[in-house]
Amino acid sequence: MVDALVSGASENSRGSSTLLLGTICEFYGLYHIYNINYCRYHNGDMGRERRKKHQRRYKYMREIALDTETTGLSHQSGHRVIEIGCVEMFKKKKTGQTFHVYINPERDVPLEASQISGLTYDFLKDHPTFDKVAMDFLNFIEDSTLIIHNAAFDIGFLNAELKRTNHRLLNLEDTIDTLKIARKLFPGSPASLDALCKRYNIDLSSRNKHGALVDSMLLCEVYVELSGGRQQSLFKSEEEKNHTAPSRLKKTYAKRDFHVSQQELDDHEEFLKRLNIS
Repeated sequence: MVDALVSGASENSRGSSTLLLGTICEFYGLYHIYNINYCRYHNGDMGRERRKKHQRRYKYMREIALDTETTGLSHQSGHRVIEIGCVEMFKKKKTGQTFHVYINPERDVPLEASQISGLTYDFLKDHPTFDKVAMDFLNFIEDSTLIIHNAAFDIGFLNAELKRTNHRLLNLEDTIDTLKIARKLFPGSPASLDALCKRYNIDLSSRNKHGALVDSMLLCEVYVELSGGRQQSLFKSEEEKNHTAPSRLKKTYAKRDFHVSQQELDDHEEFLKRLNIS
């Protein structure tokens, strides 16, 4: 389909062909195809400018929800990453593209960490070490914005691993921290991923243990809600769209007659005399 659209096209017609290709790919969620073929068929000076403009647009619309599992709470103490999960979003919608890997930490996994993630060294020892998966991870996230719950924790661990294997480091400033957003929106309220899922009625049935990919999937939903939620009106049925709320009529009440005793009248007159009003 791609070749049929753009191969053999003249230089003047390639722009419109690619626009059509982009519209089709965007409709079906084929964002990687759009990105690859846009670059493939736009060469020369004008092509490079178009490509740069497209890549900037693509970068800001593509976001990656990311989560990690580790052997402990501090990479400075020698703890390591044991699982990475990433979920691609385009214009705040999941595309179905994911990155998920278990990692051999080359050290023991403390019982406390295993109880949280369900991962043990016996399970992880047969999986690749971080240096074997680092490039696949970096190629997947590219330079897209990372959506992370408590970004300082995950970026700290990932950068420790990347530094150890001589790869480029991630920039904390290029992330969106949903924990900070939640604390700003709901000061004093619980802001864990679990608490936010309950607040927004997001199904937690898949979260028996903390898992990087499962938590990244949930984070996508939480992130959308923290960003204002989906436009539910776009998905309403015709019956719901045509339904009008009942008008609020002003209520009227029967007049009530309160009896005043003579003693109350006399007391009122006496009160007015004290005020020099009578």
